[in-house]
This record gives sequence, structure tokens and C-alpha cells, in this order.
Amino acid sequence: MQLTRDTYNLIVRLIAGVAAALLLTGAVAMSGGMTEGRSTEGLFYQLTALHPDGVVMTVNQDDVTVEEYLYWLSYFCDYQSSYLGYMGITDLDTVITDGVTAGDYLADQAEEQTRAMIVQNAVIRGWADQAGITLTEADVADLEAQRAETVASLGGEEAFAQYLASIGISEGFVNQILSHSYLLNHLIEAYTAPDGALRPDDETLLAEAAEHGAATAKILVVQSDGVSSARELADAYAQRIAQAEDVTAEFDAVAAELGQDSAPMLYHSHEAGDVLAASLSVLNEGDFSGVIGDGDTYYLAIRTAMDMDELANLVFDEMAEERIDSAVVGYNDELLSQVDTLAFYQGLLDNRAAAQSAG
Repeated sequence: MQLTRDTYNLIVRLIAGVAAALLLTGAVAMSGGMTEGRSTEGLFYQLTALHPDGVVMTVNQDDVTVEEYLYWLSYFCDYQSSYLGYMGITDLDTVITDGVTAGDYLADQAEEQTRAMIVQNAVIRGWADQAGITLTEADVADLEAQRAETVASLGGEEAFAQYLASIGISEGFVNQILSHSYLLNHLIEAYTAPDGALRPDDETLLAEAAEHGAATAKILVVQSDGVSSARELADAYAQRIAQAEDVTAEFDAVAAELGQDSAPMLYHSHEAGDVLAASLSVLNEGDFSGVIGDGDTYYLAIRTAMDMDELANLVFDEMAEERIDSAVVGYNDELLSQVDTLAFYQGLLDNRAAAQSAG
């Protein structure tokens, strides 16, 4: 089968849409007994001589295969290559700092991001399983429709199977990647939707808000306009708002003048001593704060009713972060030491170039 760049992009778009914004690593533990695997199918095996079904990591005692590791490694190599290209660096031998080449940077970053993504995804899979969350009939139908569209675009079942082998991944792994976003969405809904089966009650949510210094408020940021200082402007705006017959309406008018959105937002801080969080915490609903802060930036705020849905989202994010941070991760150093990231990525690039020329 002859591969084209468009065909490659089609599969990449299909299976690579789940990359997360947060990349967090968990606690590390060395694990023994990880198998080397037996499969010799696919491009990944051709490039590394590592069996795709070998176990390269464990996350909370769940196995992570060589196939999954190399898939994400290729993904983040592409990502870092694009970033370097954006910075004007196309030669990986370019020394960027203190003897570190662009290739060294690409490999280090891709390896770190790969391990972090794997931990994050494995934690979400395990969490969903513990919560009894599975794919719905609608999810399965959607996945089947996506598969049918991809198979048709490639020219049939045989071509689809050949293509997956040529880029190093199995259909089972494709299904795992595609299923992840559905499971994650269902998990979020269960914990955050108003009728979510796992959503904490309001008392628990409000206790979490107090712990994290969270409050819902209309907030304006005041900085110098180049003529008057930030403090002078903040004092003037605060006086206008405080003396107005309708404080909220005047606050919104000031927001419009500053070109800012005055819609209520959930604010919270992870940092001790945050002056805005501290000030909001002592306000009652409807209270105007006056001027908050010192230095070059000041705030004006009106405390509003707590947005319980946004608070539920915040609490879910905190729970996810805690689970990821506390994950117990084991590495199969024997297999990982055999992965030369730059050589692996160059092999992928060579394969793509050959496919594009042939196509």
C-alpha cells in the first residue's frame, strides 16, 4: 500500500485529539516482572526491535505497553519539532545552549511529556473503571461511524489494517485512544453536572471553596493608563462605584470603559497570601470591595452568589490533580534504555518521507 501525507494526517487527526493541557508526573517506584512481549508487528518494532506488547511502565499496577509509549513519544517528538521550527530551528544538531543541541532538547522534552501523558491517561482510565463508567451505546455508535469513515477513506479493511501496521499501532490501541475522551467526558459529567451521580453535595463543595480560597465575584483589573497611576485610577473608580445609587450598574459601566468583562467568575488561588483571595473571602454576597492590592496592579470586586457548577469543576480538577500526583509509577529500565529517541524519530521521518515520495 502506498501512503500519502494526507492519509497519515487523517489517522493522526483521528487518534491524537486527546492531548491534555496539564502534564503532571506521579510518584515513582521501580517495578519488576515487566514482560518484554512477543509481537513483531508494525513499524515501531521495525524501528526499535522492541515488542509492541512489551510492558515498559506500570501506573498504579496497570501495564503500559511499548506500543502506547512509542505512540506518545512520536506524538511529542512531532510537537517539539514543530515548536523548534516555529523558533526558526530546523537542524537538530544546532547548539542552543551550553552544549545542548536542539536534538537533545527535543528528546528530553518528548520523553518527559510522554511519561507524563501516559500517567495522566492511565489514572483517568483507572478512575473511570473504579467509578463504573463505561462507553454508552451512543459512544460505541460514534466510534463505529468514525472507523467506517476511516476505512472507506483508506480503501477497505485490508488497507486499514496495513496502514495501522505501517505506522506501528494496533486497532486495539486506536480504540483505547479514541475511547479515552468519551470516558473522560463521562467522568467529568458524573462529578460536575448538576445531576451528576458522583457530584459532591453543596456542603462539601462549599467546604472545598473555603479551603482553596474560592469565591465567585465580578472582578476588574486596574493598571496605569500612562497618565495617572494605577492607584489613582483605582481610587477614582472605587469612589464612583461606592457612591453610585446602583453599585452593580456603575461597576459594569466602569468595566465597559476599561474594555473588561464584568461577568461573575470563580476566583481561587493556590498561593498563600494572595491579597485578592483574602479580600474576597471576607465579603458578603453583594458587597463591593473597594480598592484591593498594592504596587502596579489593583482590583475592584463585587462578591456574588457562589457559582456551584464552576465550583464543582474546580473540585474535580483538584481531585484529578491529586490522583495524578499520587500515582505509583514503575519503569522498565531495561526496555527504556533501548529507546534512542532521536534515532527512533529520525526513522519515523524517513518512513514518512519515503511514503510521501511513493504516494
